[in-house]
Amino acid sequence: MQRIGKKLLLTLGFGLLLAGGSLSAQSVALKKAQDFYQKKLYKEAVLHFETALEEGAKEEADVLAQLAESYALCNELDKALAYYKKRILIAEGKENYYLPYARLLKTKKQLDAARSYLQRVPSKWAKEVKLELAALDFIKKESGSQPYFSVFSLDGINSKSADFAPLMHHGLLLFSSSRSVAVKKEGVTSWTNDAFNQYYYLPLDEQGQPTGQLQPLHKMPSKDINDAPMAYSPREDWLAISSNNYMDGLRPIPESGLMMDIYFYPMKKWNSWDHSQEQFFQHNSSLDNKIPYSTGQACFNKDGSALYFASNRPGGYGGFDIYVSFRTKNGWGRPQNLGPAVNTAGHELHPFLDSKERLFFASDGQPGYGGLDLFTVERYEDGVKWGNLTNLGPNVNTAYDELSLYYDAEKEFGFFSSNRSGGQGYEDLYRLKLERPLPAREPRRFKPGDKLILVDIYQPKEVRLDKIKNDTLDQLVQDLLRQKEVVIQIYAHTDSKGSYRANLLLAEKRAKAAYEYLLSRGVDKKRIRYQGFGEKYLANNCKDGVRCSEDKHRANRRLEFIVIGRISEAGQYLQEYMPAIAVAEMDNPQDRPRITASTSNSSSRGRSSRKKPERKSHYAIGDYIKVANIYYEHDKTAVDKNSPGLKELLKVLQDHPHVKLEIGSHTDATGSKSYNQRLSQQRANAVKNYLVAKGIPANRLVAKGYGESEILNHCKDGVRCSKAQHAVNRRTEFKVIGQSGFKYGDIIKVDNINYSTNSAVLDKRDMRGLNEIVRILKANKISVEIRSHTDARGSAQKNMDLSERRAKAVYDYLLEQGVSKFRLKYKGYGETLPLNKCKDGVPCSSKEHAVNRRTDFKIIGLK
Repeated sequence: MQRIGKKLLLTLGFGLLLAGGSLSAQSVALKKAQDFYQKKLYKEAVLHFETALEEGAKEEADVLAQLAESYALCNELDKALAYYKKRILIAEGKENYYLPYARLLKTKKQLDAARSYLQRVPSKWAKEVKLELAALDFIKKESGSQPYFSVFSLDGINSKSADFAPLMHHGLLLFSSSRSVAVKKEGVTSWTNDAFNQYYYLPLDEQGQPTGQLQPLHKMPSKDINDAPMAYSPREDWLAISSNNYMDGLRPIPESGLMMDIYFYPMKKWNSWDHSQEQFFQHNSSLDNKIPYSTGQACFNKDGSALYFASNRPGGYGGFDIYVSFRTKNGWGRPQNLGPAVNTAGHELHPFLDSKERLFFASDGQPGYGGLDLFTVERYEDGVKWGNLTNLGPNVNTAYDELSLYYDAEKEFGFFSSNRSGGQGYEDLYRLKLERPLPAREPRRFKPGDKLILVDIYQPKEVRLDKIKNDTLDQLVQDLLRQKEVVIQIYAHTDSKGSYRANLLLAEKRAKAAYEYLLSRGVDKKRIRYQGFGEKYLANNCKDGVRCSEDKHRANRRLEFIVIGRISEAGQYLQEYMPAIAVAEMDNPQDRPRITASTSNSSSRGRSSRKKPERKSHYAIGDYIKVANIYYEHDKTAVDKNSPGLKELLKVLQDHPHVKLEIGSHTDATGSKSYNQRLSQQRANAVKNYLVAKGIPANRLVAKGYGESEILNHCKDGVRCSKAQHAVNRRTEFKVIGQSGFKYGDIIKVDNINYSTNSAVLDKRDMRGLNEIVRILKANKISVEIRSHTDARGSAQKNMDLSERRAKAVYDYLLEQGVSKFRLKYKGYGETLPLNKCKDGVPCSSKEHAVNRRTDFKIIGLK
């Protein structure tokens, strides 16, 4: 058996394009070769093409293209590459072969050459080119990434034929194989060939190592059909088998005539089933279909209530898609496509659901290393949606095909099959063992005051949410289903167009419809409050009679979800936050308390000639970010969104995407302590809500109200002070408390890490940079490469040696501080990565050279 997926990967249906091509004075071998090619018998086609060329047939364009495609489908990629190369040397129509040629170059890791050819592919294949370019970017990005799994070939078990479709059952490894077997019939011994597959088994030890003697699962059946893969139901009363027409030389893909159907058999015992009670899966293709489709590769969920399978039935996203069917009292329900989080325009095959409800599958439609790669996704809390797609990474995936994964989530090992180079047969079995955790989706942890604002999501007069596709709204539902104690308030707003009464009624209907939508998705009604305001609270000044652009009107059409409290297990509602409505109409700005990051006692907002503070290239943990004034409605919590300080702060956070900030709000001592504490907390929340609405993730912001607990002068309770003296204490401070939100490849900057001159000895008189990276590593599940850099003065070799020793010194220090060595790598880069123009021979000042002397940390793993 050959592997699934190379047809789509390496060809574009050129067989159809070439079918009418004329071949001059063909030899018998050449005519046979083309006949086999048209019948999609590619191994036979290769043999006769080569024979024809040996007999002197001309290397014409069509012959070269057909032979290249045939070799590619037989997984002989080097020969395919050679013949495609010859084909594109022929001018006429050569641009039609740039895409398959580029794909083959990618498999040989010639990424720059592949990109060059992709850029010349005709526009009619723009979608395919886009996917291939994404794959090249993926391979470059993942270069050097830490593997999730270690992988071992099953030497001694794999054969020269195809070994595939592994599964584990009661401490046994079962798999299908097309190895030749002696069969006696009426006293005559014959041998099966590669067109026939049957299952074998052997025991596994606790570590997943195969032991003992390989045994056939059952006697050879009388029909030459293939029964693979197969899946046991959780109660072991039924077996699901994919019966198919895999034949030697016939690729198991829809373009080459692959057909699969699912059959169910009642079990007699673990290794035998009752063929007389065979049940045909009711959602297989009917014989009446003009264009039949395949359905196969089934697996059950852990309680047997759902069946996952691959099918190329009409209505999918591309070739094969993955579907699920739920058990009903009348059999299996209508198949449901798992959607774009899983399925693509390519092929998705071999679904497997582990005991933790994590889905594994093979795909050639997602950016990957080449061919079919193995991926995994997590099920979201509503039981329907999927997300957090993860490529299983190096070791597991290669430029060839990987599929048929079976994984034990508790013991953290499993098996899969691959036709990668260096194997023993057409397809080999491999064992994998988990080395580091697969990425898990980190749901947003709601806190009182957290807010989600959806702007202009409705069509005019539209009310319901169930027909609106919005990823942010869907994510909110998943988070609410996971955090079952959270209580939210829904506010609906309109713009000022139309009558006040009509807008109010529309907003009330939308608020109620949003409430009903959350109920329909499984959120308890006790956890939801809702209210419609119409045009009462506009986000800007676009009220009746004011001419505004459509963009400004759009900003007022919004739906707000605000966390206001929690509900106890006993059903008691505990309100923890009273949301403030942001309004544009406010009192005289001169009367507003000014909350600033400085201790300036300026009393006039009009004094805007203030010099902006110098921005830092790096904000270390413990730094304060200084911004201009922030204004609030007098004695209230609503923040003025036009405050200059807000815009400055937003720009800083956008420019420094890893900074985690504490928003600390302070009041003066007028009023009661409890009132001031509550007011300051709500004001801090208001600033946080503004930043979140502008796109800053809520988990980067901590809102904290200090009330009057940190007065900057003598104006405490009972002390008479002027308004200006009290104003000094009314402020909001922005303190850096950490760094988070890292992605693969990000560079972490910290305060300078200093060394003795021309030495790798750490200068510990200033430990801020070292202490900062220790705090970051302990607060984030990341792995880093410690990178040390020098300037360009001195010899390149000495600079390289010095940087290597300095990186090692930091590595040793981090180990002393308790950071695991498995999370660290170190490397010296010498003068190879300057941040400015100061390379060898370029005159620069000492200050310019100093910029390049640094130690930074590159993210190479996320745990």
